[in-house]
Amino acid sequence: NMRSEVGESLVKNFDPSAIVIGHSKIEFSEKRQNVKDLQTDDGVAVNMVGKTYFFYVIIVKSTQVNIEDTDFDDYYWCDGDEADYLINTLKVKNKKAMMLSVLELLKSEGYIK
Repeated sequence: NMRSEVGESLVKNFDPSAIVIGHSKIEFSEKRQNVKDLQTDDGVAVNMVGKTYFFYVIIVKSTQVNIEDTDFDDYYWCDGDEADYLINTLKVKNKKAMMLSVLELLKSEGYIK
């Protein structure tokens, strides 16, 4: 649920014509699988062995974000060069590679320069 991650204040400013531009799947090593007890809303236990990320292009009507309404500590609106710099500060190799590939996709599709 996107509302729970980025908050109602941002979601209400989304243009409804979101475009899925890609996805990426990460499988965890065996020692990182099932490190948390997870359940569905119905209480059924779930084994987490990886994650699938979906990437969207969404036009926003306002760039104002109430950060306390999100699961995050901070946010940035970036152009391509700024995004490249921020992504290259990431320490997690797989996450960094995934984000760089998304950035290249955004550039190749003409969404950013």
